[in-house]
Amino acid sequence: MARTPIPRLRRVVPAASVALLALGCLAAPAHATVRPATALTISALTCTADGGGTFDCSADVTSGTGTYDYTWTGTDITVVDSLPDAMLGHCQAGLPTQVTLTVSDSTGTAQKSASFTCT
Repeated sequence: MARTPIPRLRRVVPAASVALLALGCLAAPAHATVRPATALTISALTCTADGGGTFDCSADVTSGTGTYDYTWTGTDITVVDSLPDAMLGHCQAGLPTQVTLTVSDSTGTAQKSASFTCT
């Protein structure tokens, strides 16, 4: 008595799937981790009285995103010249002076103040 072969079951997989499988492209879906933007920070603000009713300030701004917008203000001061992270001003000699830097970007606003006696 001759044996009749038992048909084998075959799984048909399209050729494109085989190629993608070989490349690892059909693995579990990748998940991107989106990290929130780091908050804008003014890490340092230093102002120095230069004598003759003038002073200068400099700042270190860190983190945040995008373009920064700097605004220098203060009590009894006149801003003579400013760069984004530094400024030169006039103050009234002998008086306590406070300078405030406000920086804004697409993540928010940070503010820091420095006080000194104008000379």
